[in-house]
Amino acid sequence: TAALLLLSTHVGVIVGQETILNVVGSRPEFSTLAAAAAASPEVAAYLGDSATSATLFAPVDDAFAALGNDTIVKFTTNPSFAGHLACILTAHVIDGEQVMTETYV
Repeated sequence: TAALLLLSTHVGVIVGQETILNVVGSRPEFSTLAAAAAASPEVAAYLGDSATSATLFAPVDDAFAALGNDTIVKFTTNPSFAGHLACILTAHVIDGEQVMTETYV
């Protein structure tokens, strides 16, 4: 089952002022997302900025697996897809900190 985890800059309060990108990079269920963000410099810069107030609807590795490995490799290694990758990743980001009060499965 594909899933998303809500990561907001309020996470920084819990984990010592970490950026969203640092949290993603430190959690094994986000390894594909971390690689995708690293392949998109503008996304990495935004999510790695401690001044960013944003919420990331973070797809876990199982969600990326549904795309297939060939698609993931194409988007993360082929520079001609860089703009598309940035667009896809930023579609999962909203400005400001959001807090979920309910869980939906």
